[in-house]
Formats: sequence, C-alpha cells, structure tokens
Amino acid sequence: MDRENSLLASYKKRLADANDKIYSLEDQVVALQQQLEQNAAGTTTQHMKTKMDIKIESDATHGALEATTKRCEQFEEANAALASFIATIEKVSGVPASELGDRIKYLQDSVSNGAKIETALRTQVNNFEKKIKKAEKNMARMKAELDEAQEKVQKLKADLFRAGLGHIKTPKFDWKQSASPSLSAAYKKKKAMGMKDAADYGDQDDSEPELKKLIPGASMLSPVQKQ
Repeated sequence: MDRENSLLASYKKRLADANDKIYSLEDQVVALQQQLEQNAAGTTTQHMKTKMDIKIESDATHGALEATTKRCEQFEEANAALASFIATIEKVSGVPASELGDRIKYLQDSVSNGAKIETALRTQVNNFEKKIKKAEKNMARMKAELDEAQEKVQKLKADLFRAGLGHIKTPKFDWKQSASPSLSAAYKKKKAMGMKDAADYGDQDDSEPELKKLIPGASMLSPVQKQ
C-alpha cells in the first residue's frame, strides 16, 4: 500500500507541475498580447521567438498530460485487479469480504478511493487539455496580429519610398506605378520649373493621408538617382 500511496503522490506532483506549466503558458500569452497592443509594429523577431517558446512549452505540456493519462489507465487496471483479487478471496473462503478482517476492509477502501482519485485525475487532465486548446487559439490570434504588423511595416516602407527616402529598400516595389496622379503631375510641373526639392511642394495632395506633408529637406529621387 505504501507503493500505491507513493504512486498517487507522484501523480499528484506531475499534475501540479503540468498545472504550473499551463498557468505559466497563459501568463506568457497575456504578456505578449499586451505587448502587441502597446506596439503594433514592434519587432516581429522577438514576437516570433516568444511564440516558438510557447509552442515548445505547449508540446511539453501535451507530453506530460499524455504520460499522466497513461498512468491513470495503469492505475485503473491495478484497481480492477485488486477488486478481482478480493472477489477471489470471497469465493475461495466462502466468507464475505467485510468479515475477513481489517486488512480486507482497508483494501476495499483503497479500491474505492483509488476509483475516486482516478476520476479526479481524469477531470484535471480534461481541464488541462481545454486550457491548452485555449492557449493554441490565442497563439493563432497572435500569429494573425503579427502578420498584420508585418503588413503595416511593409506599407510604411512603401510610403517612405514614395516620400523620396530612397535608402528604404522595398523589394519589388514600383514607385512610378504607385504614385498618385496628382503627385506625379505636381512633380513634373516643379521639375520643369527647375525646382526638384520635394519640400517646395509639400502642400500638394497625396492619395495617402500620412504623406500630405512631406519631410522638410527630403528630395525626390529620379529613376537615375534611384539606381
């Protein structure tokens, strides 16, 4: 019986460790969500690393829960074997188990308590699995937020490129086709007058609301300068 008590204590400790991992995982998810809200266009590299750490922790917790479930099944089999053993004693001796002494009574209580503990363990395992699914759902939402943040970064690069900051490299971006007609016409007019300084026509309307005022002193790059 000491061995059974030791096994039960081991199961409880494993479940407590798994529970701690779940709470730690949820804390990391909440912290990452708060960070995304504070800085939508933050460093995606750090976010991806945090997401990978969460995935590793989630996989480890899955493994722990599977091991605990297997232990529960083994414990259930042991309980069934013990109940069968008691039934055999009753049949061979012809005496009810309740009259076989304190030891038999103790074994009966152990079987009953073992069944209750096994049920409680399975309930906790189910709860942990629900928490893991919730954490995975949060991870999927965070991935969508990261993708949105990356799109905003690319859009910002494109906006800066159209503003004349040629040192911002945007792969496969054609500033000629993306420039608005009003801005292109204004630029050609200024160029014809010999005024190439983009700051001189900073009040011209642009289809992008963020670029209505160009940065003072910034110069539009010609295709030759761009190369």
